[in-house]
Amino acid sequence: MHARIFPRLILLVASLLSLALLRTPLRSLVAQPPVADRTRVGTLAVTWGDPPEGDPLVRYDLLADDGTTIRLQLGATAKAQALALNGRRVVAVISGPAQAAPGDPVWLVDDLRPVDGRAPTALIVSGAQPFVTILCSFPDIAAAHKPADYFQGMYGADAPALNHYWPALSYGAISVDGSAAFGPYTLPQPSTHYLPNDSPDLTALAKDCAAAADADVAFPAYSGVNLTFNADIGCCAWGGSQSLTADGVTRVYRLTWLPPWAWNNISVVMHEMGHSFGLPHSSGDYGQTYDSPWDVMSKDRANCAITRDPVYNCVGQGTIAYHLELLGWLPPARRYIHGGGAQTIRLEPLDAPGDEGYMVAQIPIDGSSTHFYTVEARRRAGYDAKLPGNGLVIHEVITNRVRPARVVDPDNDGDPGDAAALWTVGETFTGLDSVVVTVDEAVGDGYRVTISTVRPSDWTGTAVGVGAAGDLDDNDDLTISASGGDIFGPADSLFFAHQTAAGSLELKTRLIGWDAAGIQSAKAGLMIRAALDADAPHFTVHVTGPDNAVKLKWRESAGGTTKSADGSVDLTLPVWLKIVKTGRAFAAFYSANDVDWTQIAPPQTLADFPATYRYGLAVTSNQPGQAVGATFARTAAVPWAATAIGNGSDGTASEAADEVTLQATGGDIYKKADSLFFRYMLGTGDLDLRARLAGWETNDNNTAKAGLMIRGSTAANAPEFTLHVTGRNRAVKLKYRTTTGGATTSINVADGAPLPIWLRLVKQGQAITAYTSTDGVYYEPAGPPVTLGGLGSEYVYGLAATSNQPGSYVTATFRDLRLGPLPVPPQPTATPTATPSPTPTRTPTATVTPTTSASPTGTRPTTTPTATSTRTLTPTPTGTRPATTPTRTTPPTVTPTGTRPAGSPTATLHPDAAPSLPARPRLRQVAR
Repeated sequence: MHARIFPRLILLVASLLSLALLRTPLRSLVAQPPVADRTRVGTLAVTWGDPPEGDPLVRYDLLADDGTTIRLQLGATAKAQALALNGRRVVAVISGPAQAAPGDPVWLVDDLRPVDGRAPTALIVSGAQPFVTILCSFPDIAAAHKPADYFQGMYGADAPALNHYWPALSYGAISVDGSAAFGPYTLPQPSTHYLPNDSPDLTALAKDCAAAADADVAFPAYSGVNLTFNADIGCCAWGGSQSLTADGVTRVYRLTWLPPWAWNNISVVMHEMGHSFGLPHSSGDYGQTYDSPWDVMSKDRANCAITRDPVYNCVGQGTIAYHLELLGWLPPARRYIHGGGAQTIRLEPLDAPGDEGYMVAQIPIDGSSTHFYTVEARRRAGYDAKLPGNGLVIHEVITNRVRPARVVDPDNDGDPGDAAALWTVGETFTGLDSVVVTVDEAVGDGYRVTISTVRPSDWTGTAVGVGAAGDLDDNDDLTISASGGDIFGPADSLFFAHQTAAGSLELKTRLIGWDAAGIQSAKAGLMIRAALDADAPHFTVHVTGPDNAVKLKWRESAGGTTKSADGSVDLTLPVWLKIVKTGRAFAAFYSANDVDWTQIAPPQTLADFPATYRYGLAVTSNQPGQAVGATFARTAAVPWAATAIGNGSDGTASEAADEVTLQATGGDIYKKADSLFFRYMLGTGDLDLRARLAGWETNDNNTAKAGLMIRGSTAANAPEFTLHVTGRNRAVKLKYRTTTGGATTSINVADGAPLPIWLRLVKQGQAITAYTSTDGVYYEPAGPPVTLGGLGSEYVYGLAATSNQPGSYVTATFRDLRLGPLPVPPQPTATPTATPSPTPTRTPTATVTPTTSASPTGTRPTTTPTATSTRTLTPTPTGTRPATTPTRTTPPTVTPTGTRPAGSPTATLHPDAAPSLPARPRLRQVAR
């Protein structure tokens, strides 16, 4: 039995292997190069194929020192490097074979780098660049070339011949002196041999043409070769470079491959020779290649009727300033690079610049050397006689894209050669990165142009109150010089740089410079203000005087008194200031490092504060007529965000006064990933977060949830800590996941909690403790502290809700969201009755007296003191509920101790956060 099974098993395995080999692509059967042999060294050649109609082709070759041409397929990274490395010796890092059929690329290359390790520089082309034209004929095609004299005459010194065109275009930097034409020569193979799969074998065409002419042509005397054919060679005319061995010398030549339709129009010869010099295409910004009439390297046959030659037909125009710079043909002294601010310059036309002024202006975008605008003057004269008009042409250049330079055409009509793309006197271009270019006036054949990159400020400066004055300078950092009275009493006097917002937000700045001019009561800081009236309600945290004391000021109603609280003194600049606004409650903080924050006083509620308000930077000298100065950096206002987390979740968040309503659907907050709707703010460091759940509509979903949440991120599987009310019976539960993708632990806290209920989360380090309260004053722990080891230095915190049934929505209404510790009223002293009592007063022993600590977790006292016992409950972040319910009292006058409270919100921003609310869109725009 075993003897029969064994050969069958062998046959089965062999069959499966055969089937696998039949299904394997050819390229996977090509051996991978050894790890130590995955680099090739040679000259990178980029060759462009230009059809009479349609889109261009681009091929990449590595020209080895032995004359071998290795066809490459470039990955995205290598392709972005190719233009800058074209014509240079490179190391190609091979990742595997690419060839699947004859004529296809041989190797897949993911990275290219210069052999010498230096950054690419301009492709300097200078001096005599003699070309030789070789007339090559296919033996199976009867069509004949024009006589050799036609091609020899193409190298003449009179317009539009090439030895006039190239010296004119390069301002005398190059010539084609010494060029010649030879042939025709018959190729050794029929045309089909050179067109495998209808794609030309450019290497074979070049080598066979050169070999046929080798006896007559001294190839080393030439820098370039124009190959002309008596029939089409596939789709295109081609321009680039190729390695040839002739006269015993192997070297790289500039090369063009020209079918009859190309050599019958000298504009096409000019275009392909431009490729042989290393020039790419330019274009408009519409996805087309041959649409820009401003450049011979785009639409070379534009407006041919204007410059048609009786012998050589369509004549090409000039090229653009970016291309002239690539080849080193622009004198450095005639090239203006904008360095910032506003500058007026003179631009001369490229076709015939005068002796004064610049030939191009380059304006960096976001300080980049690879992304910029070029501004050039063009006029209809010489080879540019066929241009659409006279004026300025602006290109946006990104150096590592296939067509780096693209015409800025503001009407977006698909035609980069129309009037909108030509900027004339009185017109202004507005672009990225606050770039503004204004054509001031015509000066001779050129133009006077003002270039500015002064960013318009998002801030409005207003002198508020009697005796106030000031100005602001917004150049990334915001510098304010101001004088005024005080921020105090029933009305203020200050200078205010402000913007408008609505709803809750976090406002933060870094005070990096402060000159109080020796005035002890001078002030500079953050302000949120109901209006620009001098007596308007406001909330302000500021540095005061030369001692850099941090203080808090607020006015609850229009014309009301100003209240204050003191923070630390003698702070060292720079110092961070922050205001967190939640509804109509405000909390103020300061920090030395934007991580560890200290709160100044409990949150304050400004009951009359409007829905829409002003926020910004306030400075005053406290002495009208005497100026002080402050510089603020990284000022940012960030609103609360809302997002659906996990599969099946969705929702909305709305805010009105002190109320936030979530309408949410989702799965559960459980297991390894969650599904919920979340309204949140970014945070770092410690946190004390409280809110009152005032309304809860479950839509009959008994496991729906709403509450407070801290989580590592908005990823569904992030670490999280949630205190929530559940279902119709409002069971209070605690959920937490300590690591990313870990299991969720659930703790039952209480059943049937009545609404409203206060929820609270206190984060200290990575430990989080939950609390509940029925009155928002005294809080009871809801489970033990939990350490979330997977919580990073940054996290998100806020309000969460889910229906536990995707598609079914629940509604949770939260009120009085607060950040930071709140005061706990002192325990009242009970008043004894007036009637004498024979019962002696019981004096509690020392062991009965409860103690309190700064810890957020308090303990309930177990013994009730008699009326003669007096004890004071020191205000702490979490109060201890006495056995006797205290009388409701007005919160005590704020007197901060300067110590850090147990919890401090730190909703911090990344350095590149938007500088204002709402964020200013970075849109490319143009204005006429």
